[in-house]
Amino acid sequence: MDVKLKAILEKLYSEMNSLDKVKRDPVSFPHKFEKEEDIEISSFVSACFAFGKVDKILETLEKIFSTMDYSPHLYLKSSSYRDIKRDFSGFVYRFVDEESVSDFLFGLSDIVRNGGLYNLVSDNIFDTAENIYKEIFSYSKNPSALKKSNLLCDIRKRSACKRLNLFFRWMVRKDNVDFGLWQRKIKPDKLIIPLDTHILRIAGRLGLTKNKNSSLKTAIDITESLKFFDENDPVKYDFSLCHTGIQGICNADVEKAKCNVCYLKEFCIEGKIKANKFNGGF
Repeated sequence: MDVKLKAILEKLYSEMNSLDKVKRDPVSFPHKFEKEEDIEISSFVSACFAFGKVDKILETLEKIFSTMDYSPHLYLKSSSYRDIKRDFSGFVYRFVDEESVSDFLFGLSDIVRNGGLYNLVSDNIFDTAENIYKEIFSYSKNPSALKKSNLLCDIRKRSACKRLNLFFRWMVRKDNVDFGLWQRKIKPDKLIIPLDTHILRIAGRLGLTKNKNSSLKTAIDITESLKFFDENDPVKYDFSLCHTGIQGICNADVEKAKCNVCYLKEFCIEGKIKANKFNGGF
């Protein structure tokens, strides 16, 4: 383990572990609620819609929760499929239309009426993800439409399952950003990092993985590397690393990256190459 890199990761985590930092993140929506049942449901919905540009994600989530009158648990518990279809008529977010979002929410509503997502939780993160995947599909009136929406990834295909892993992070970990509602059933060391383009890029530049593809194997590889820095809670670094990318500090185009303000520059493979070029080393 590189002791100096661990110190930097911990510093980055400490600075980012703040409610002030979540304002431009999908996790900001669950933080609007106080009841655990609302936090759980809003977290699942927010995580499932966490794809695309941040502004559009937040705009879409605002539309969804305002339609639910900011009472997601009560709304899903008391709404029929017809109610949901009516309320979300005309809904569209990228490839998600009114039919697929209605199927998704209706599948979720039946789980709410049967005790909630927590009852589907096992002590194994893979089993948990597959249970949630199968149960929501089994309650849907139109599984093919729900599948077409791509709101639920199929862990059986070994995809990176970024959005499900994001939801699990929020539910299992406990700090100023994450809620820890499921910490009695799953330990943080069982989590897998939510692998998006930012994490994949930054992990590669830090040498945390040699894999280039966005797969479950790569997500596990990065998580295992992070266990060298915190074996009990490796995914704690996800939020701070991801936002280093979201904020444009670690840009996909290394020439546009703000290496001068990046804590990780000393350990960044491409950053060192860029510095050598700038200093005439090539």
